[in-house]
Amino acid sequence: AKTWKRFPLNTNIDSKAVTTDDVPAIGDRGKTTTRLAPVGMVRIGSHTVEAKALEGMIDPGVPVEVVLIEDNKIYVKPL
Repeated sequence: AKTWKRFPLNTNIDSKAVTTDDVPAIGDRGKTTTRLAPVGMVRIGSHTVEAKALEGMIDPGVPVEVVLIEDNKIYVKPL
C-alpha cells in the first residue's frame, strides 16, 4: 500500500492567468530586455511581457512601441 506514496505528484502551481489589466495597449512604449529574434521579453511600464518583433530582430535595450495585439500575442516595432 505504501508503494504509491513513493511517487507523489506534489506539484504546486503558483502561476496566474494574464488579466486584461496586465496587457499593454497599442501605442504603449517600452524597452526590450532580451533580444527579440523574433520573440523575446519587453518591459512596458511595470510589466515584463513576451513580445514579437513585427519585422526582423531587435537587440536588447532598444526602445519599442506596441503596434498590434492579436490572440494574446504582442507585436512591437523599434522606435
